Amino acid sequence: MGKRIIPATVRRICYERDEYTCQWDGCDLSRTKGDRVNLHHILPEQFGGKETPDNLITYCDIHHKNKHIEFHSFYPDSQGILYKMNALTKKVLSKIRKELGVDDGYDLRPYLYFLTKNNTFRTGQLKTIRAALAGKDVLFVSPTGSGKSVCYQMPGFLAFNPTLVVSPLKALMKDQVESIWSKKIPTTYVNSDINGEERKKRYEFIRKKLYKFIFVAPERFESRDPKTAFLYNKYSYLVIDEAHEIEMWGMAFRPSYRKLGTLRERLGNPPIIAMTATASKETQDKILESLNIQNAEVVVTGFYRSNIKILIHESGEDKHTTNKLDYVNNVIKLSQGQKILIFVPTIKSAEELLDSLRKSGTESELYHSKLDKKAKMKIQNKFNGSQKPELNVLISTSAFGMGINISNIRHVIHLSPALSITDYTQQIGRAGRDGLQSYAHLLYGPKDKGLLEFMAELPLNNPNFKDIHQYDDNDLERVRAMLKQQVNDMYEFIKQPEGKEWQYILDYFGEVPPSFWEQNGKIIIDIFIGLTIMLSLALIIKLLKG
Repeated sequence: MGKRIIPATVRRICYERDEYTCQWDGCDLSRTKGDRVNLHHILPEQFGGKETPDNLITYCDIHHKNKHIEFHSFYPDSQGILYKMNALTKKVLSKIRKELGVDDGYDLRPYLYFLTKNNTFRTGQLKTIRAALAGKDVLFVSPTGSGKSVCYQMPGFLAFNPTLVVSPLKALMKDQVESIWSKKIPTTYVNSDINGEERKKRYEFIRKKLYKFIFVAPERFESRDPKTAFLYNKYSYLVIDEAHEIEMWGMAFRPSYRKLGTLRERLGNPPIIAMTATASKETQDKILESLNIQNAEVVVTGFYRSNIKILIHESGEDKHTTNKLDYVNNVIKLSQGQKILIFVPTIKSAEELLDSLRKSGTESELYHSKLDKKAKMKIQNKFNGSQKPELNVLISTSAFGMGINISNIRHVIHLSPALSITDYTQQIGRAGRDGLQSYAHLLYGPKDKGLLEFMAELPLNNPNFKDIHQYDDNDLERVRAMLKQQVNDMYEFIKQPEGKEWQYILDYFGEVPPSFWEQNGKIIIDIFIGLTIMLSLALIIKLLKG
């Protein structure tokens, strides 16, 4: 079925209603200023969207393409729009530099506001960005949601040549490209989700250096497509997202990541900005070794969460230990109306817990990877309160619960230890994202360690494991030893004295806790300035009164 035509009368009504101006938040492009605008279906045509004013919105040609990012190079106007976006990018840079008198090496906050709408840098961001701008290789290790993207976007935005971003996930590429494109910065990705004609156009625009950022998977450089040669270009930065993929960690490993050190040489050795949410000190060393980096600036931050209290209890049936079900019921009883997320190691144990909680009168749901998309969305909506009846207690398998992102989770309970310190830190990080006091409860019993060791080695039982990951026998044994060490590290954490849990986690990742001055310096300075102003005003008033 061909694309339906929007009637002229409907077009006029929509354009007049929107004053011929792009309705994208913060965009002022308008037909009255000579810009092209288009009407966009809010509900797509293929899903039943109609050509009626309530389903149409005015966007400029740039933001209209942002809504159809998978086809942003195909249409005849694409090259012209990219030239326009490049001109707008230069205009923004010129305005910040000249009108605001900003020096790229000094005050970077105007660029931060342009890219993120934030006025202040988060911990670690400024140090990472300054190192990159100085031409250093950087490894930034910080949990998910800590704002790593701006640490490559700002240096790339300020640079003359394009920035190449190596990313392993197609969904992540699309999200990042849409985000950067929305700021009118020309950006693209090349992967198997786009058709051959679109890919051909994008390669042509890459050859012409019309993009500031180019996203590809590491395997793209192994493609037989001759146009892949256009990717071997001069770049200001080589960005490696999910850098822990370089290290051999079970099923998550991508063999092509091991070749990035060689790729960098073929690209003329541009500075590297490597980022990951999960890398112990040992893994950090291996990442840098694989990339042939000698003197990198390593920035580790964001793991310490002062508002999360960690509580560890041994479970069992005797009087000296805690019964897991009794403990969970007690937390629920004492936390009525609060959000509680319970991590369990297997679907079977999750179903048993769900049954027990419902029998005791607690309404709960089970969230895991085998649910269909509709069921997952319904549970998430009930847990975040957007769908009634609201749900306060959610049980989730360890691997899948990482998709839960709700700010007011007050308790995270682990029915068994996590597979690694990395997993555990990310999972308890679901709690207290609103900054309020929250709790991480960890229960462990005599059978848990054997279960964890068994689950850790499950990927290795695949008969094709070695072929999939291009491993030899030595690699396989190394992976097995590393997976076992992860479990041992988790149990070493469990043995820590009460109150020392966070220190162990920080030592594991190599993060230095913030000093008193780093935590309170700005407040102290603000108070001092405020008092100085007040005293100065008081003195002036006294002098005026004679």
